[in-house]
Amino acid sequence: MKKLIVVFLIISTVLSCKKEESISDNTYEINVSSKGVYNGVRAYLKLVSNNSRAQTVTDTAIVVNETFTFKGNIDNTSMRLLTINGVSSSLPIILESGVTNIEIYKDSIFASKVNGQKNNTAFSIYKSELRKKNTALNELRGKMNSARLENNNVLFEQLSQQNISLIQEGEAYPYEFILENPKLDFSLLLLENLASGIQQVDIDKFKECMQSLTSVINKNDYNRSVAIKLNIFIQNKENEAKVDIGKVAPNFTGTTPEGNTISLNDIKGKVTIIDFWAAWCAPCRKENPNVVKVYEKYHDKGLEIISVSLDGRAGQNNPKTAWVKAIENDKLNWHHISSLTYFNEPAARLYSINAIPATFILDENGVIVSKRLRGDALDQKIGELLK
Repeated sequence: MKKLIVVFLIISTVLSCKKEESISDNTYEINVSSKGVYNGVRAYLKLVSNNSRAQTVTDTAIVVNETFTFKGNIDNTSMRLLTINGVSSSLPIILESGVTNIEIYKDSIFASKVNGQKNNTAFSIYKSELRKKNTALNELRGKMNSARLENNNVLFEQLSQQNISLIQEGEAYPYEFILENPKLDFSLLLLENLASGIQQVDIDKFKECMQSLTSVINKNDYNRSVAIKLNIFIQNKENEAKVDIGKVAPNFTGTTPEGNTISLNDIKGKVTIIDFWAAWCAPCRKENPNVVKVYEKYHDKGLEIISVSLDGRAGQNNPKTAWVKAIENDKLNWHHISSLTYFNEPAARLYSINAIPATFILDENGVIVSKRLRGDALDQKIGELLK
């Protein structure tokens, strides 16, 4: 906590002590020195999509006498990648109102110096602290490796506990930074990055950060649009938690191919498989023979299956006909429901399905005991439950 207070004070001090370079409101100017980069080389600012990771060029400049400048109008603060033809990798920066000065090190672009307004200052401090944490973690793991090679089990165990603590500190740091800097647009961008990353999200801390950023969110339409996406992310994560292993499977109701209505609770057996699939899904169709084999092997012992079809995607010709035909062709002789609304199928949304095939296995009490099993693993798990 003390370190984060120091971070805030550093940001304030840097901003109050440096001479402000005045330009019009809602404009940006990025002056870049690029020693060793040849005249005529092009440089770009690129916007990266959080969903597809696709890069879109938003500004271009040409190197003249080892310098170049980006200028333009700006409606909101956002992340950009600065790339230079012929220079390996790219430099993430914050595109914000005001003047930003960058000294590029072409042979090590991540070591480049960025002197900008409050958001770039905060970003630089954040990256510096992360580097310190990663360095400490790498050094500790080197010591762990030495202890292991020396068969020093006592020291190895002690270092392992320190390793766990450092990992936890690293995972907590982004949330702590946001909570200590709730007035910065960068904090909202950092939270957005957490939502799009591969790291496991602490949803309670995530929600706390969202609440702290109210004033930043309400600054402009772009920030409000980011907040909408992050609230959807929170809702999805909370829905996922409801269908974690160990939770009672939520009930759902749907329409059969014959037009009747059935629910999960109506058909549950000693063991139940919820199977999300579609006629158009090649991996699903490839897995169906295995599911048929499991059903035929264990149905008399108490196995029930309810398949939820995600047919109805855009461009699919007569989705109901395709659904029914796939059931018949693949010999799926168990319960089926679908609203034929693709991934908007209510049961799929309830179970946070974003890819198929997807299976949930329930015990006799309707508790989820396993997820996303296929092939021999599915057969083995059902066999264990029906011993």
